[in-house]
Amino acid sequence: MKTAILIRGLFTTGFILLFGCATNAPQDSELPRAHSVDAGPVSKSISVAKHEQLAASLTRQGRLAEARIQTRILRTIYPDNPAYERQERRLRDLIRAKAAEYLRSGYSALSNGDTRLARVKFLSVLAIDPANPDAMEQLRQIDFDRMWRLQSAKLDKLRQSTDRSSASSMDQERFYFELATMLFRQGDYIEAIREMQKYLNSYPRDQQAQQMIASSYEGLARAQRDNGDLEEAVKSFEQGRRYQKDAFDRPTPEEIAVRNSLAEQYYEKGLEMNDVNLSDAIQAYKRVLDLNPNHTEAKNRLKEIQDARRNAPPVKR
Repeated sequence: MKTAILIRGLFTTGFILLFGCATNAPQDSELPRAHSVDAGPVSKSISVAKHEQLAASLTRQGRLAEARIQTRILRTIYPDNPAYERQERRLRDLIRAKAAEYLRSGYSALSNGDTRLARVKFLSVLAIDPANPDAMEQLRQIDFDRMWRLQSAKLDKLRQSTDRSSASSMDQERFYFELATMLFRQGDYIEAIREMQKYLNSYPRDQQAQQMIASSYEGLARAQRDNGDLEEAVKSFEQGRRYQKDAFDRPTPEEIAVRNSLAEQYYEKGLEMNDVNLSDAIQAYKRVLDLNPNHTEAKNRLKEIQDARRNAPPVKR
């Protein structure tokens, strides 16, 4: 029995010494110190000792997030003990400092074009601070750029295919479909629509192709909206609905918002034309109601002008 305990103790000591030399582990001066807890006449429980030893070992290995979890467990067991509170606070500060260091290294690697090293550094941030938003955003951007480069290479290869005249009709249509898909993923919606339309000429009932065109028009509409071109954005949304039979007469909330914004522009134009050119004012109010049939103010203004014209005395010749 004693021999087993001795062997187990030696194994534990060797394990701690082995991982205590990890390259990315904090220096000894940075490590929070384990604190004993006065449990009265009864000796400290084996469970508490285990968590203390595990927290110290994980800290030496640089696994700070896991070490902090062990410290939180100790605080749960002894919530009134200030030693564990100080220990967790030091771990938290150490995590922040290490995360900031890794982030700086990651940004530096990115500026030098070394995305592989940058990825390693940002992953190192998440290893000690799993919810770090900066590291997650940079990793998403790195993955997005990588996929974009792969898609671009494939797209260039498709575009450079010159021996398509001898290809079968099925191969030709597949080419159009794949090219349109690549263009859509790159945000080139106009070209995506053009290429997918070539595919639809041969397979007019292909629902997947129809949905791709509808999505391309929606993407185009969003881009036009963001550029302030609401008139073209409305047209693109309407074009997209032509390829969605179930939604032909049901604009999405996103489209409705754009239509309402454009309607307000026409309403303002109508107000400006009231005292200048009533015919232009009428056309503006009618356009408002085309875009938003529930626009009460435009209805009232249009009715006032039409009633005034109807009740006006005839012009003497």
